[in-house]
Amino acid sequence: MLAIGCCVRSGAWAGTDDQHRREICHDRSRFHTAGARLMTGLTRRDALSGSAALIAATAIPAVAHGQVRFGANRGDWQRFTTAIPRAGIVRVWYDTTIPTEWPKRALLADGRPAPVVLSIRPWPRDLLAGRLDKQIEALIRSAPRGSKMNAWHENIPGNPLDYPPEVNNPTVMRRVHAYLHRKCAGTHVRYGSIICGPAEQMPQWIGEGLDWYGVDWYDNPRYWNKDGTIDPARVLHRGHNNLATWQKLSGLRHPPILICESNSPFDWHRKNWFTLQTRFMSENNGHSICTFWKARHGRRQGGLSGPWPPSRPVIRRLRYLAASHS
Repeated sequence: MLAIGCCVRSGAWAGTDDQHRREICHDRSRFHTAGARLMTGLTRRDALSGSAALIAATAIPAVAHGQVRFGANRGDWQRFTTAIPRAGIVRVWYDTTIPTEWPKRALLADGRPAPVVLSIRPWPRDLLAGRLDKQIEALIRSAPRGSKMNAWHENIPGNPLDYPPEVNNPTVMRRVHAYLHRKCAGTHVRYGSIICGPAEQMPQWIGEGLDWYGVDWYDNPRYWNKDGTIDPARVLHRGHNNLATWQKLSGLRHPPILICESNSPFDWHRKNWFTLQTRFMSENNGHSICTFWKARHGRRQGGLSGPWPPSRPVIRRLRYLAASHS
């Protein structure tokens, strides 16, 4: 099942994540230079963004291989679901505490709790010694079907989130992933890991035999043509390279995969960006694409997202993708 949604944060790292991690994961230094160039001719490109080559490259197959549901973070959930009626996935972070009850405030149209991708940060020393078992087990027991959990998202080489040395360690992370994966076995919760950047550069950080594999994946200059348009081949190349690493780690030809954050700072890019990611995920056992919106992290601030809502054409495209993959 493929779902597309948005995200919400809680905790001490919430105010510092975005700027630092984008510098490492997304070549932020290149973004500023290319950004000014992209704005030239924006109106025309927006109107004519569907060139013949791009339309062909981003077309969704007539028979999709995965189901797509759309969603939003808890803060924007109501507005997002009003615009995208088939919303169905929420990304939630608990950065400084371990809750004992699964987050269930975001509801689907039928009144059921929306599926959550929950990111937590249990201190490895306490977790591996069993001192957090009571909290972790209570959290897992309270989760409804379709729930997904991960620990210490984007914990990768280069340490984009400034994690402490005890955390930013591949040996420690492999043990954390294995420990929580065992805790989730036989429950409604599926455990996975979330990276940013190329998976082939960090296989020792990701974990073996997990239930799913995730990535925070944003539009940025590495995926652009010289005229500032998105190059579909580059986007799909990154997706397939990541998939090859996840296949090796999982031992599966089609491991479940999630895009846990996604967006573009350019509204005129978003239709094609989300369409390309949906195409890749629907053909490769993708389970979710969580879009990420942040008012003070758009193009003018050097960020990779922007505020909800986007333009009406983007909303129409999201609505179309949700309907055609449900």
